[in-house]
Amino acid sequence: MNVSRVTMAGPLAFKAQTTIKAPESLLSKEDREYFESVGQAIGTPADTIEITISDLQDSKSNPNVKTYKVTKNYHFENSQNRFEKQGTINIPYIKNGEVVEKNSPKNYIAQTLEKLIKAE
Repeated sequence: MNVSRVTMAGPLAFKAQTTIKAPESLLSKEDREYFESVGQAIGTPADTIEITISDLQDSKSNPNVKTYKVTKNYHFENSQNRFEKQGTINIPYIKNGEVVEKNSPKNYIAQTLEKLIKAE
């Protein structure tokens, strides 16, 4: 039996294991896949980035506001340092029936990943 040799054009660029979860109504499948690929360019293969976005829910403090909850879990480690962060935040997205675009899940995740890239 002949076995062909498979060669790669270069090293794999995938690093941090990145998972983005969000309802399709707030973040498209294409956007999730894009952000996961951005996250995979950060850190090392041992690192993890997990961002989960909930469905919209009524604000507990203001009935005219709808929010979504973001849960973030990061783990980065190198020979000198270890960085872990976990947190949950409610983001106001619709106020008085109008979308606050700067608070969209897409913008929020983009800003979050940008901060991680700068911190690297």
